[in-house]
Amino acid sequence: MEQSFEMIRLIRDKILDTMESDRPLIIVGNKADLEVQRQVSFEELKEVGKEFGGVPVMECSAKSNYNVDEVFESIVKEIEKMEGGEDEDKEEKGCVVS
Repeated sequence: MEQSFEMIRLIRDKILDTMESDRPLIIVGNKADLEVQRQVSFEELKEVGKEFGGVPVMECSAKSNYNVDEVFESIVKEIEKMEGGEDEDKEEKGCVVS
């Protein structure tokens, strides 16, 4: 378990060291369908997110398609927030095909 957290910290530090400016981060635990083999609880993962300054935390499973779309939607929302392009009160705009 601690090895997983150390790897997350190492990867985060490398990302931050190579970027010219802040970029959005999301911690995603994968293989959520393997509950029996779980080594890290979601609560522990949320604590790491808090340690990183409130980084959003999610779990997903590609095998069962659990939260896969939501992970990508969250990444886009975080990018939009950082770029100032998201307004919570705005209506969603869709594509019009004619």
